[in-house]
Amino acid sequence: MSSSELIDLIQRIDSAYRHWTGGGLPGPQTTATDQHFLWLHQQAPYSLLAHEGDVEPVFIYANHCAQQCFGYSFDEFITLPSRLSASPVDRAERQQLLDKTARQGIALGYRGLRVDKFGNAFTIYDCAVWQIPGGGQGALFWPQPKRRPGWFNQRGNMNNAKR
Repeated sequence: MSSSELIDLIQRIDSAYRHWTGGGLPGPQTTATDQHFLWLHQQAPYSLLAHEGDVEPVFIYANHCAQQCFGYSFDEFITLPSRLSASPVDRAERQQLLDKTARQGIALGYRGLRVDKFGNAFTIYDCAVWQIPGGGQGALFWPQPKRRPGWFNQRGNMNNAKR
């Protein structure tokens, strides 16, 4: 995927998030839009993912933090069915979250278990999942509970979500 295609995809994910929350994806203030999207991809301290809207959705995006959490490279991620992000015993709960998102447009505050490439379980915190126009869903989760950078604030981010 070229860098311009990557930026376009992240911009689409951000635009959908902005639609549901009233604010863009959290990050430090930057003047250049492309720099912000590259920061989201390379340096964001939270995982940002997206999958397509098919019956058996496959990931179409995963930032560096998500790649670290799950242990997949970007190229591996974008061929992975998103259901495999949860263990077989946690897939029903994950599907309930996705169904809720499909009905409401966005789901906030989810905490649950996911599984990495090697079958190791880990917890995701303060997860938001939202619909992306044209199909698919985006997701943002923090790999640590309540550990947030100084620039992060809830105002303009998840607390303003349309319900």
